[in-house]
Amino acid sequence: MKRIALLCALLAVSAASAQDVPAKPPVAPVRPVTNEYFGVQVTDPYRYMENLKDSSVQDWIAAQGKYTRSVLDSIPDRAKLLAEVRGLDESEPARLTQVVVLPNDRIFYLKEWAKQNSYVLYRRDGFSGKETPLVDPVAFDSPDGPPATITFYSPSFDGQYVAFGIARGGTENTTIHVVNAGTGQALPDSIADVRFPVAAWLPDGHSFLYNRLATPAANAPASEKYERSRVYLHELGDDPSKDLPIFGAGVVPGLDIPADDIPWVETSPGSDYVVATVEHGVGPSLLLYAAPLAEIGTPKVKWVRVGGNQIHILDYSMRGNELFLLVAGRSGPAIARVSLKRPLVDEWGLMLQLDSNSGVTGMQAADDALYLTVLEAGKISLVRVPYSAKTDIMREQLPFSGSVRLYSQDPRVSGALMMLSSWTRAPSIYRFEPKDSRVVHTDLWPAGPYDDPKDVIAVSATALGSDGALVPLTILYKQGTQRDGTHPTLLMGYGSYSILISPVYSPLWRVWLNRGGVLAFAHVRGGGEFGGLWRFEGLKVGLANRYHDFITCAQYLIDQGYTSSDRLAGMSGSAGGILVGRAITERPDLFRAVVIESGLLDLLRFQDTANGVMNVPEFGSTKTLEGFEDLYSVSAYDHVQPDAKYPAVLLEVGMNDPRVDPWQSAKMAARLQADSKSGLPVLLRVGRQSGHALASTADQQRELFTDEMTFLFWQLGVGGFQPAAPRSSQSIASTHK
Repeated sequence: MKRIALLCALLAVSAASAQDVPAKPPVAPVRPVTNEYFGVQVTDPYRYMENLKDSSVQDWIAAQGKYTRSVLDSIPDRAKLLAEVRGLDESEPARLTQVVVLPNDRIFYLKEWAKQNSYVLYRRDGFSGKETPLVDPVAFDSPDGPPATITFYSPSFDGQYVAFGIARGGTENTTIHVVNAGTGQALPDSIADVRFPVAAWLPDGHSFLYNRLATPAANAPASEKYERSRVYLHELGDDPSKDLPIFGAGVVPGLDIPADDIPWVETSPGSDYVVATVEHGVGPSLLLYAAPLAEIGTPKVKWVRVGGNQIHILDYSMRGNELFLLVAGRSGPAIARVSLKRPLVDEWGLMLQLDSNSGVTGMQAADDALYLTVLEAGKISLVRVPYSAKTDIMREQLPFSGSVRLYSQDPRVSGALMMLSSWTRAPSIYRFEPKDSRVVHTDLWPAGPYDDPKDVIAVSATALGSDGALVPLTILYKQGTQRDGTHPTLLMGYGSYSILISPVYSPLWRVWLNRGGVLAFAHVRGGGEFGGLWRFEGLKVGLANRYHDFITCAQYLIDQGYTSSDRLAGMSGSAGGILVGRAITERPDLFRAVVIESGLLDLLRFQDTANGVMNVPEFGSTKTLEGFEDLYSVSAYDHVQPDAKYPAVLLEVGMNDPRVDPWQSAKMAARLQADSKSGLPVLLRVGRQSGHALASTADQQRELFTDEMTFLFWQLGVGGFQPAAPRSSQSIASTHK
């Protein structure tokens, strides 16, 4: 779930009638295809599954989903667990996300009350003012269609209008709509084909800039799906098909923007300039261009590159006619101040220099100062950098140590709004007030009865890897837990895109902890826990470090007496499929069970997908020898061996996933079911109306979490979840050791 690290949600396929449920998972035909990569022959027995338009492939996946549903529903106490999950989840009165503060404390946010099934857009005048619902995505639902969700929103500078995006069924294919924030009345504007949702309002309050996808040719390969997207100018009330392109590939004469790069634009109140950003996939560096606001939409507009070819910009914040840039350097990241009137390197001013083991996880330009969340020695702090050189940089005192995330704030507003959480405290929203340097708790996110448990212990540990790396590990358990090797233990991790696993606690963890379980989080290389160097050591040639670190942490939990291999499970999703998938193909003896959510498992074929090209900066390319070797080393699908004894595996997939194609999990399920000789189940959980985020509604999230916990409790031998007479393929005996 969004509020729980690495627990996403997935809509279950409805239970079929008994006569429609297979007695065992359907066997997939083997139709081998062999490719040669730089002299290496790689055979793929299930290549045909990549054609999801093939009805036989769809039928096989549907049958897998029906079988998985029947198995999970037959496990004792699954229904009781769902009721328990619902009770704990609804104990949180409400949850918030995407908070925006405008002048005069006009606040917008997405909020989901305990009894609501999705996030609703609200407006509030003052932190203690009455909140008013503006957009409920349920209004966009159709009777037989997938549920709708709000993907983003953006208020105009004066707060009169809000542009917002609606997507359905996890597709992330967004349509932009507009609502009058004062009256709640919807405007007729409707802009489809938006995949990278950003709406940058202009000062007139009646027009905004947005990114829209191009229409690909009928026979275009999937890898071209996101190519040639452009930024358009939309005037309220106009026909979107006539919107003027103002930035992107082939738009600006003399400006070469590659077709597969992603352009978007940002504006700022009181600024005379517009800033355009070009993202090269998931690569860390950005290209920035600036143009006079008055010239936007005219033939004479001139875009000027900010910095130059030697500057690596990682992030930025805009205030008036100034940019505050996070730039990479040999000695570590730095914060630079730039005037948009003179954006050359020799005009820049250095505001803050950090060392190479530090990182900036967030930045927000406010009226009084630049606010940063800075990661140093694995801990995050709030740093206030005044605009005046005469004022000292301050690391502000926070109520407790943990995770700090800045919310979006208008640069005309002083102070900072942030979410704080820790491994033993659920999220809450605080406001830093610069007049008296106070951090004040707000009532935006109401507290629940389990938000601050006194019986949960969080331990920071370090596991020594085979290459000498010291891998951080966070371990949670209830007071009184003994290290006797008997505890069901769930190890999670991610390790991609410099994303760090931030300290956060959810009441739902009580489902695991109350049954004597241990929760552990592996902070593997490739993540952002220790700045740029930690990420770099998990890139390309270092890709294998990710799953090696995960194995290192798993072995640590066993060696230190928290658990045993019969009671240890692994879990991750998306790019985290590299961790769990390769961990079980490298060390199948180490885990009893694993859960993989929308996992990236076949790395050799990923580049040919719609989202694959954008991920080349992170993983490399099979079109080079080095790239092939790196990708092959971490491709779990290509390391499944015949007759190996693999753990029990639950693979979860959303059929509308636009990021990791559903065939990744389908192929992995087929191969494991055919080759594993452990006698343990390999299940494919299928969501017909879900995507990469794996759910749209709270009910779907609870169903998924219940299924994941049910599967793991069953396989780890937890009482109440053991079938009286289990099928041979579902035996809980340790036959895989």
